[in-house]
Amino acid sequence: AADYDDGVLTIKIPVAEQAKPRKISIGRSQKRHQIAS
Repeated sequence: AADYDDGVLTIKIPVAEQAKPRKISIGRSQKRHQIAS
């Protein structure tokens, strides 16, 4: 799951042991967002 709010992209990736939420700050002026996992 991914949420984008106020320039912050929060990605929640379910893991077998524990869910590890990650927060990535993204500049609001960027037009392209690329996520590599």
